[in-house]
Amino acid sequence: MQEKQDSANALKIIELAVKLEPDNVEALLLKGKILIKEKKGQEAIEVVEKSLLIQVKNSKERPKSSTFFYLG
Repeated sequence: MQEKQDSANALKIIELAVKLEPDNVEALLLKGKILIKEKKGQEAIEVVEKSLLIQVKNSKERPKSSTFFYLG
């Protein structure tokens, strides 16, 4: 039960970070990871896909491999 509350608190904090910096890829990936842990798969996919689009738009490098890992 404590772990579930920890995840809920972490999600609140990371949502604030994403609100402050909506194009922060690391924050979006962390939010996706937390959502996966919370069994909110569809929302996690949307967040991770958003991070992928930002990476492709803003970078001449390849997207982070962790992005694809979270997409499955």
